[in-house]
Amino acid sequence: MTRSSLQPEEIADRATDAYGRLCDRFEATGRSLNFDFRRHCADWTARGDHMTHRLHRYPGRLTPYIPLFFLAVRGVAVPFGRLLDPFAGCGTVLVEAPIHPVHPMHPVGLEINPLARLIAKVKTSPLESRAILDSWLRIVARFNADTSRLGLPDFPNKRHWFTPSVERRLARVLRAMEGLRDPNLRDFFLVAASSVVRQVALADPGVSVPVKIDPRRFRDAAVRRELRANLRERQDADVLTILDTVVRSNASRLRAWVDATTIPVTNDTIHGADARTFATAPYIGAGRLGHPTGDSVSGIDLILTSPPYANAQRYTRSLRLELFVLGYTANGQDESALDRLQIGTERVPEREWASLLEPTGAPSADETITSVLRQDRYRAAIISKYVRDMNVVVSNCYAALKPGGHVVFVIGNNHVRGHLLDNAAILAELASKLGFAQTLRIRNKIPSRGLLTKRHPTAGVITHEHVLVLRKPPAVS
Repeated sequence: MTRSSLQPEEIADRATDAYGRLCDRFEATGRSLNFDFRRHCADWTARGDHMTHRLHRYPGRLTPYIPLFFLAVRGVAVPFGRLLDPFAGCGTVLVEAPIHPVHPMHPVGLEINPLARLIAKVKTSPLESRAILDSWLRIVARFNADTSRLGLPDFPNKRHWFTPSVERRLARVLRAMEGLRDPNLRDFFLVAASSVVRQVALADPGVSVPVKIDPRRFRDAAVRRELRANLRERQDADVLTILDTVVRSNASRLRAWVDATTIPVTNDTIHGADARTFATAPYIGAGRLGHPTGDSVSGIDLILTSPPYANAQRYTRSLRLELFVLGYTANGQDESALDRLQIGTERVPEREWASLLEPTGAPSADETITSVLRQDRYRAAIISKYVRDMNVVVSNCYAALKPGGHVVFVIGNNHVRGHLLDNAAILAELASKLGFAQTLRIRNKIPSRGLLTKRHPTAGVITHEHVLVLRKPPAVS
């Protein structure tokens, strides 16, 4: 973290004042307001390849400047309280919560994707650098002593993505990690191994979803030469050397994060999987959870999250190779099953369409569903399922939140079959029915192309996101 001379109280003063002025303007106009979170925070911090944010590639990451801003606002953030992200993804909010210089909070995360759970957990788990490097030396020794020619378990198109030699090296690395007794260290190295997968696969590094490198697609001779050279390197990639660089870099990032924490941190930031239940389950290692405890997440002071969009981003597709290599999925059926668990999934069986096309309770959603239904019954059902799922999520947020607490939803509005799906308005309508008060709505330009997700003719390009701030009524005295 790059800091200026601003003291914590000054940071809080500026953020609280900016927030108050925004709320006043929103109350007066009722319209979304433009606000640049990055520019506001630039006076006291900067984020790039800082802390553990870049431990592993992940599509559609939330910009850290949004949690940085809200954690500085008095009356929104609660010092040393509990901050929940029910769609934790790769852990951006969880990383920022305990290192904030003004109002540090204890992070709690839910995440349905096992690879994302693994990444988020490792990003927020303190480890000694010495222990990491000692374990790495043991892994290297086991790798060098392994003479087996066994490769990775079979998965679709394995030979399309990896040459036999590279595949065997990846398999040897994973076998060498199995001997680690400390589950936290094993998780650390699994994330490092996963982050290497796309570096040694025959996949185009410039495309978020796996697409094989094909120099013939480019007219520029210099580009073709560069891609051919990159392809040759990947065909005989030195997996261990590449992994060595990643391990040391990630250990340094984790050390920086631990040094920046201002409250005690543990290894239990991941509390469960499904935002539709808020059910808690123990994290048991390698991104997996144990049996549900029977409890639900509760006693939360602030919820800050970026929910998925309907019909917009398939994380399982973007992370397909990593999921295969680490064994979370073994075939297309596994991938489909994982994809069906996601809120916003496109995998909605036809037998469910009729029941889904009843009114959702959100007028903005019902209007869009009616318009889309005239063109595409399937897409209309996808929207309806998404809205119904999010209605449950918003209800869970209300139940888990302490009286007077805030929810910050960061959500994009997208298009389906050419019709606007105003997700922010839909969430506001669902929240209002529960008793939430909408205090602010901000329109923020997405700073990275990581969220621009036009994947097929029925979807749209998402260039902006809306930050919706809700407040649960305070307790009656």
